[in-house]
Amino acid sequence: MGANNVSTTKRRTSLNEVEHGAFKLTYDSSDDEEDDVFSSEQETRRATRALEQDIDEKLQFWIDCIQSSSPGAAILPVASFDDCFELQSEATMRCKLMRDRLQKHEERRVKSMEQRLKEYDSKFGASSELAVRLRKLLCPFNRPKIIFGSDSPDGVVRVSSKDFSGFNDLAERIVNISTGRERGGWAYPIFRGHLGARIPRMRLEVRDAVRSMRDRFKVVEWNYFLGELQKRNIDSAADVSDALHFLANIGELSYFGDVAAEGIGDTTKVQVSIHVMFVGLTAI
Repeated sequence: MGANNVSTTKRRTSLNEVEHGAFKLTYDSSDDEEDDVFSSEQETRRATRALEQDIDEKLQFWIDCIQSSSPGAAILPVASFDDCFELQSEATMRCKLMRDRLQKHEERRVKSMEQRLKEYDSKFGASSELAVRLRKLLCPFNRPKIIFGSDSPDGVVRVSSKDFSGFNDLAERIVNISTGRERGGWAYPIFRGHLGARIPRMRLEVRDAVRSMRDRFKVVEWNYFLGELQKRNIDSAADVSDALHFLANIGELSYFGDVAAEGIGDTTKVQVSIHVMFVGLTAI
């Protein structure tokens, strides 16, 4: 350090001196306080980076899995282990960080897909298979609907299995979303026409057939499935397709694609497709 810098550096008057052998160690006690603050800030930054990495690598992985199996699914993140935090500010910080990271990740993904769509349109044409497929993926109805509310600073429902707290709020939230009373920040109700509506008997027959096969199969080939339904006097492929779309919408199963009238079609996969995602506050 140059002489000028030394002369301009103001030493505090509260100095302590410690004798150690032939040496006199002089230090400023306020430096310890500054070091503590600096160490605390470093630790906070490291913890925040670790949280961000966990969200990006672990939580986003499950978001992507849900989106790949059920495009456009409604996803309600729920923070668990709420009892582990004496200071609610810590829980609020974690939930807010989770919310921000998930939203920014979706924004970046949409922006990247829009850029690729421009490249496909210019290189292969707007009617090319790649461009059409990407345009469908960019449709708002096919994007994951990650639902956050506005009742709390971070908008995340928090529950504790130990204290059994928060579950009434969670149940109310699910009912409000499913009935359209709450839109989760979206411009339109996510679910429509299911709660309180009369369900045609044919749809219930298809549901019972799915449940009877659930213990034996995870994936059912269409022709076999249609054969099982014919035993129940259901032989219209169009009616079965309508029932499968309905059952997929209410979370009974996951259904991919449309079925042609002549009975040639896709597969059905028995899997719950309404997703409530529990995120441990102590894990992210």
